[in-house]
Formats: sequence, C-alpha cells, structure tokens
Amino acid sequence: MRFYLLLANGNILTIFAIMHLFLMTASKKTLPYFIPSKSKFQEKDLKPNKAILFLKAILLGLLTWFCFIQVVADYNFMTEELLIWGNRFISVIFFFRAIGDFKYTGFTKNYKESDYAELDTYIFSPLCLILSMSALMVSLQI
Repeated sequence: MRFYLLLANGNILTIFAIMHLFLMTASKKTLPYFIPSKSKFQEKDLKPNKAILFLKAILLGLLTWFCFIQVVADYNFMTEELLIWGNRFISVIFFFRAIGDFKYTGFTKNYKESDYAELDTYIFSPLCLILSMSALMVSLQI
C-alpha cells in the first residue's frame, strides 16, 4: 500500500512541477487558467515572476525525488525519522494549500468565477488534498 501511495504522490508532484515550468513560458491565452483573479472578465496584467516559478518547480522536483527515492532505493542515507517528518511536512503543506487562502485558492476561496477558480475547484485543490492525505498515510505506515 505504501508503495502505491508514494508512486501516486510522486506523480502528482511531478505534474505540479511540470505545470510550474510550463507557466514560465505560458502565453496570454493560457495565463488565465493559471493566474487567480476575481472574475473571467478581469484583465490579467499580472505576469508571474519566472525566477519564483523556477524555484517552485525545483522545490516540487525535490519533493518528487523524496517520494520516489522511498520507492526505489534502500534508504541507508535517510533515517526513519527523516522519512516520517518529510512525509508529514508534505502532508501539512498541501493540506493548507487545499484549504486555501480564503480569497483566490483552495476550497475556501471567495472568488469562484474565474477560469483559474474552476480548475482549482475541480483539479488543483482535490489533488492537493489527495496528496496531503496519502503523505500522512505513508508517514503513519513507516
């Protein structure tokens, strides 16, 4: 069971990392799907900072590596405590992302009319919640 949860977590994190890399090169047509706003009709003049997006993609890649290394490696260089707390860290971070900021992201967002809000409601936030719960389950099984 732990094996499949870690594979699922690694795949979800890989998707998130690739999405952040894609957003670095996104056009004006695709940006509305990735930038939170109040409504579909609000002009989005916000251009995401490429350095921050790249840093987020790298951090998500490191979390992906952390999940996949537990699947394939004999983790002699990682203690059991590091594995437990690493998975709990992933669980907490993505649980708070799923809850949201009470404005633009997560299940508690106020602005639900934009293209981003629809994707967030049906894809991003549920994936974050699944990732959070499965990382917690992995940390309890070690």
